[in-house]
Amino acid sequence: MKQENKRKKYATEAERKSARTIQNRINKRTQRANEKLRKPKESSFVSLPPALPIPPATTYADDMFNWWSLYKFSHSITLTNNKLVTLNMSNHAIEKLIVSWVELGYITNYVKVNEISGGNYHVHLLVLEAKTGIDFRELLDNDWGNGFYRIKSIFTEEHRLNAIDYCCKQQIASSSAIMQAIVDTWTASLVITMEDWEEEKKAKLHRLKEEMGLNKINMAKHEPKSFVRDSATGKWI
Repeated sequence: MKQENKRKKYATEAERKSARTIQNRINKRTQRANEKLRKPKESSFVSLPPALPIPPATTYADDMFNWWSLYKFSHSITLTNNKLVTLNMSNHAIEKLIVSWVELGYITNYVKVNEISGGNYHVHLLVLEAKTGIDFRELLDNDWGNGFYRIKSIFTEEHRLNAIDYCCKQQIASSSAIMQAIVDTWTASLVITMEDWEEEKKAKLHRLKEEMGLNKINMAKHEPKSFVRDSATGKWI
């Protein structure tokens, strides 16, 4: 009795090649994740404070939250991919966008958090606009055509901390190879602390008050004088 051939048959050659390509991507992704698990590398986070070493997996989320909460952010942004992409493809597109924003002077602080949901990758960004009035919606309309985006302005301290906490939600133990591979792509560039920002805000307010005070003095100097005629000489004094 002949053994039944259990190999899946495809209607077309294109369908067979497409299925093989997707399976190859999954196999390579799993292989890279296993290699990362066997040979753990240092995190790709940049600008880590000297007092904060790379934390163990059990305290990873708390340490990242405590670190990021020291810094100022003005917007939280979510970017998605409509098409199925690999982690490297998604991360490359996001890095290109961030680099252009930094080089053009649109943002200073930023945190980039890649995540996976529903079998595809998306990213959360926390950014601090370099100057007031940056229109991120217009920028993303022009620069992000891979999927939809969502932007939220951060107005209050509670909103800022909630946004940071949301970005930490997928941090889990490094025993998960896929999740560890994703976390290894996270990056941060943080230069303006909350303390720096508060001091700058006070300085701007002080300068504004000084300018208003000087304007009042200048206006007083240039106010039109009231003249009266001297009845004895007939001159205006």
